[in-house]
Amino acid sequence: MDQIIEPQPYTALMPYYPNLELSKSLCKISALTNRAEYEMVRRGYREANIYHMGSQNWDNQMGEIQEDGLCWLPIRRSYQYSGFSHKHFPANELGPNVMVYGVVARDIDVAKRFRDADLGVSNNGKCDHKIVGKYLGYPDCCVESFSKRFEKNFDPVFESALATEHEKIQDEHIKLSNFNSLLQVHLRYFGIRVIPWFPCEFNCEESGKKAKQWLDVIQTLDSKMSDFLIELLNKPSSWDLSLAQVIVKHPSFMGYVTSYYTKEHQVVEFIPLGEEN
Repeated sequence: MDQIIEPQPYTALMPYYPNLELSKSLCKISALTNRAEYEMVRRGYREANIYHMGSQNWDNQMGEIQEDGLCWLPIRRSYQYSGFSHKHFPANELGPNVMVYGVVARDIDVAKRFRDADLGVSNNGKCDHKIVGKYLGYPDCCVESFSKRFEKNFDPVFESALATEHEKIQDEHIKLSNFNSLLQVHLRYFGIRVIPWFPCEFNCEESGKKAKQWLDVIQTLDSKMSDFLIELLNKPSSWDLSLAQVIVKHPSFMGYVTSYYTKEHQVVEFIPLGEEN
């Protein structure tokens, strides 16, 4: 092959019969957890949050930010895309198909420092994940591990699992049974998650403490959807990466998403205690 083309964003979800309304519920959960990220800043639990400004609703978004006594700064423009993505698609001009990636914060100086760290102003143009993670309120241990892992892999689900106590099924295929269900991020492609960061391991004590705080905020926003989210996270599931494609299997659905390329076929089974066959 003369040229390897990087996989483009793509996400597909197939609910198992008779859960045909699952997709609608997952959209609500995704909107709920995204709102929680904003609320964590508004309520003073952390200093900043990544915040996208859409061309169709920017006036209402900006109005809410100002009424809440917060500030927002743009960082970069990106073409909108469908599906899950780990990167932006730079755009020079604003338009109906362009969004603005930015930061919302409680203090303008924090927003400026966040922006500069994200743009790598003092880091040779590379995002300073440690500074960004600090302002986002993520645990130091998780920020440190992600900063190292990101150099090789932008979707380190397998690495977080490997750092957790696990059972080796075969090469690059492991099973977890003793883990904190609130720290699962391998379902986030479909909106199913409590925390927005990669834990250093799926039993990280510091992440566990923060996850409870996040969950409390999520529950205050919508207790019904919050309960359904926890129900989904407490079920067994698997994450299977091969040729830059991830297949996630869950009792309620099967999901597909593009990710990163590695020559190894990596599989992680998440089997909560008491859920063994």
